[in-house]
Amino acid sequence: METTQQRKQLVMPVLLVVFAIALLVALNVFTGGKFLSASNLMNIVVNASVPIFVAWGFTFIFASGVTDLSVGAVIILAANVAGTLGNAYGYAALVAGGVLTAVLLMSINFTVYQITQIPSWIAGLGMMMLYEAVASFYARYRLQSGLRVVTLETQYRALGQAPHVFVVILLGFLLAYFLYNRTTIGLNIRALGNNQGVAKTMGIPVAKTVICSGLVAGIFIGIAAVVKESFAGTVNAVTGLSSLSTTFQPLAAVLMSHALQRYINVSVATLISTIFIMAVFNVLTLLGVSSGTWQETILGLSVIVFGVMAQKRTLGVVK
Repeated sequence: METTQQRKQLVMPVLLVVFAIALLVALNVFTGGKFLSASNLMNIVVNASVPIFVAWGFTFIFASGVTDLSVGAVIILAANVAGTLGNAYGYAALVAGGVLTAVLLMSINFTVYQITQIPSWIAGLGMMMLYEAVASFYARYRLQSGLRVVTLETQYRALGQAPHVFVVILLGFLLAYFLYNRTTIGLNIRALGNNQGVAKTMGIPVAKTVICSGLVAGIFIGIAAVVKESFAGTVNAVTGLSSLSTTFQPLAAVLMSHALQRYINVSVATLISTIFIMAVFNVLTLLGVSSGTWQETILGLSVIVFGVMAQKRTLGVVK
């Protein structure tokens, strides 16, 4: 039995690679050779940069057994702070402003979850509405003061553009892999997500570990905010829970990565899954599929399918 299981562990990654290559070739044929062009592949990775960091953040959030739905609103608020400080003080302030704001907001979220003891997804909805309102008030204040909604100056937008964004993704991957697999914090977070009762028996400080997972996730969400501000130039405030829609693609990606983590390290799987999700939508665009209803339908189905696959193999992913 052991031998059969080990063989599966060795064979499955090879089969996945073969399937991925075959799928890429097929998609390239369907799009008349446009899909695998160098410029299109570069666009896919650039467009995937923000979802990649959000997905890494979700990896730590889910691993601790928490479902935080306020991430989209955190990104909007952090991106506006990053843009404001970046315009005033340069790149260092741009990065520090986005990351520190996201870390602060995520630490507030996870502290609220621990204190109130209500389901995290319910509390997350409340925090989402609060952060959306704060971002909206700030945008309205700037307009009333005769200022534009925060727009990052062109000279500070390199972190969201090729080739610099590729370096950002590489550094993010190294950080995600190291924190998740090679640190005590990552070990404790994974133990907590597997079984909180067992983790507590092992002497792992549950409350502290949950908050630490929020802090670590905040780092990646903050980087996502910086990259988003750098890529788009302006990240507009929204209300009515609209920020939730910005997290669907990374959510589908992280659920897919959890389904693959039996065969591939989860940090690697998250990177691959996110790029795969973005590639699918790129193909749909190349094929002329409407970017509204039909693409959203496919995205919704993807979240359900990958959620079922992840929950089948991994306890605590979908709650």
